[in-house]
This record gives sequence, structure tokens and C-alpha cells, in this order.
Amino acid sequence: MSLFSRIIGQRAAKEQIRSLLRGRPRQVYLIAGPEGIGKRMFASAMAKTVLCANPDENGDCGICGPCRYFEAGTHPDYIRLSPQPAEKNIRVSQVRDKIVSDVHLFPQISGRKAYLIEADFLNEEGQNALLKTLEEPPESVIFLLTVTDTDKLLETIRSRSVTISLVPNTEDEILRILSEQTEADENEARMIASVSKGIPGSALRLTGDGSFSGIRETVSELLNDMPVIGYSELLSDRYSFFEDNKDRIGEVLTVFEMGLGDVAMLLFDPDRSSLRVVDKRDNIIRTIQREKISGGSVDRASAAVTAASRAIASNYSFESAVCTMLLSVHKEFQHG
Repeated sequence: MSLFSRIIGQRAAKEQIRSLLRGRPRQVYLIAGPEGIGKRMFASAMAKTVLCANPDENGDCGICGPCRYFEAGTHPDYIRLSPQPAEKNIRVSQVRDKIVSDVHLFPQISGRKAYLIEADFLNEEGQNALLKTLEEPPESVIFLLTVTDTDKLLETIRSRSVTISLVPNTEDEILRILSEQTEADENEARMIASVSKGIPGSALRLTGDGSFSGIRETVSELLNDMPVIGYSELLSDRYSFFEDNKDRIGEVLTVFEMGLGDVAMLLFDPDRSSLRVVDKRDNIIRTIQREKISGGSVDRASAAVTAASRAIASNYSFESAVCTMLLSVHKEFQHG
């Protein structure tokens, strides 16, 4: 199986690569996309395809000598440039030693040489050190620059490059990734797939994050207790949970919205057992019946969470945004 075949999703980017490789490949590529989207893996798949002795439209063959060297991490014609341990940026000396002084040497076992450069870590000085090499590269060389934001690169680099944009995966694709790489159960996987916003790296991180399970449990408890919580407790002890998780408030609010989604599903289907956040189904059903919570109540509560998320993103007072949200949800859960 080719390395490209192992990448789930990114159909448009894969087709772009197939089209480019059918003709004469360009020499400088920018693989762009959000952090955690899989830029390095995609660039590695491109490098392996270029270095393969028998590639086809699906990528590398996986069995030739160059492919075996690549899989072992010992292919001499594949050079990866990233910051040294404990350093924030790639040093100019690294650019000169690993690329500028190496690029004119002939390939050793493949017909080409491939350089994977983590361009997010190139400051302006490092980019300038690389520029002349990108302007006049030997025909046997291909450069693969991974970058989160192409605007941070010099215009002279961007103008000499083909940009391949990676986009967030669908929720089904994230579920498939989690199924293949983790032991998350179906409900947990569905919750994580929603929270991850289509970013595989985020989904895998959340799966192994014990504190994320704690967030889900706390949100479930908050929804269960909402009708009986007093104002003092709501705006002190319960608010402190959001304050303590301020650095990941986006995830917290997404889980909160998903929990309200569970309430909505139970409102119309009390027998539903597949829920993403709520873990005390019977308690929530009793709350729905006792407080006469309606679909409109849940919609207004969800709108309050969305409003809080937007306010925080706009640098509105964090405390005001969260407290306003809690009061709104509290109101809807009391005789909705």
C-alpha cells in the first residue's frame, strides 16, 4: 500500500498531485493547511512517490529498494529540515549545511532528491538563505515546504511554488481515522470527531487526553444539575470550571453544545441510547418532563452557547460572556 493510500480524505489535494505528476513535476511545492491536518505526512507521501523506482497514479510502489530505504528512514536522497531540539526556529546554518551545500550533489539511489522543509520554522533570514536555491534548483531536486500560513512566507518564495491546500476532514473521515488508530468507543469517537473540527491531529490528541474525558463528565453533570443550581453556585463554583479551562474554551463550549444536542435528541426520542455527552439519560429525561423543557428552550440555550463562543472570539470579557451564557441556559432549563 502506498503512503498516499494510507492518508484518509484530502481527495482534491491527491488529485492535484496526480495531475502534476502525470506531466513534468514542478520543483517547489507548498503543502499548506491548519496545524494537525497532516501536512508532514502528505509531504512525505509526495517525497516517497518522487523517489520511488516504480510509482503509479496511486503513489509509491512500496516494494522497490528506494521505498524500503524510505520506510526505514535511511534513504540518502530524502532530507528533512526542522528545528533542532529545544529551538524555536531552523537555524540559517542548517539551511546552508543541509540544503544549500547539498543540493548540487547527485542523487545516490533515486533519480531525484527530495527536501522536506518545515517552513513554519523559517524566519525571514532563513527564508532568504533558501531563496537562491529555490530560484535556480537543479532539475533532479524537488522541494516540499509545509506551512500553516503561506502569507508568512516571502512573496518571492510563494511565486515560485505550487500550493497544495489541505482542508479539514469530514466527520466520517475522522471517525475512520480514530477507528484505525485508537480504541475509542463509538460514542467517544463521535464526540471527539465533532470537537476536533476535522483536524486529525486534534482528534488523536483528544483521544489520549484524560482531561478531555473530565470535561465531558463535568458538562454532563452541569446539564443534569442545571434546573436545581442556585445563582450563587452557578456564577461561582460552576463558572470556575470554565475559567479553569480558559485555554481550551473552544473545546469546552463545543462539548456543551453537543450536550444540549443530546438533550434535544432525548426530547424527541426518549428511548435513544446513543448519546455523545450526557451519561445520565434517565435523569435528563426526568428533567425534561418535570421542567417541561421544549425544543425552543434547547434552541435558545444552544444559541446562548454560540453567542458566548463568538463573544470570546471577539475578545469580549470572558467572565461576562460565560456568565451570560450560564444564566441564559439556566433560565431555559427552568420551566422551559
